[in-house]
Amino acid sequence: MEIRQKFTVEQDIATVWTALSDIRLVASCVPGAEIVSVSDDQSEIEGLMRTRIGPISAAFGGRGKVVRDEAGYKGSVEGAGADKNSGSRVQIKLDYELEPTDGGKSTTTSIVAGVVLSGPLAQFGKGALINEIAAQITQQFTANLRQRFAAVAAAKTQDPQAPVAAMPPPASAGELRPLQILLAVLKARFLRLFGSTAA
Repeated sequence: MEIRQKFTVEQDIATVWTALSDIRLVASCVPGAEIVSVSDDQSEIEGLMRTRIGPISAAFGGRGKVVRDEAGYKGSVEGAGADKNSGSRVQIKLDYELEPTDGGKSTTTSIVAGVVLSGPLAQFGKGALINEIAAQITQQFTANLRQRFAAVAAAKTQDPQAPVAAMPPPASAGELRPLQILLAVLKARFLRLFGSTAA
């Protein structure tokens, strides 16, 4: 399946690029993600993605490779993982590209991800709702990233030279819960169809 998403934050492109180049920072903003190890040049990573679908808990452990194009403000992440309990496996190839918006005051990041999920949990990766679920996750990530920048801005009032990467990472974004996200998606669809008075 292919997932396409975009998100915008109110920071210049160089600042956002620096933040997205920090693997641990990015993972701390993604619900369910945890970094186990990162190579010195941050090109190879090992991590976990924890999720709960109703009574089913899964923890996909795996490795990935990160490639960055500094001049083009774009890059890719490619990796694979498996959940030992269910025997499910996932493969992902994610490409992202940054571009300045609002006269350079903001930055929009475009994401295209190809995901292959196999095993018992593959049933949850099917259907037209997958991009809407991805949109909800992207919104959570963007909100967490904005909180990160707000924390950096507060820190800069004390130390104007403090770089983004020097700030301590925020707390984990918590466990990924697809069913809760699905309910939010269905509610949004319902409101679009019948209006906010039906809430």
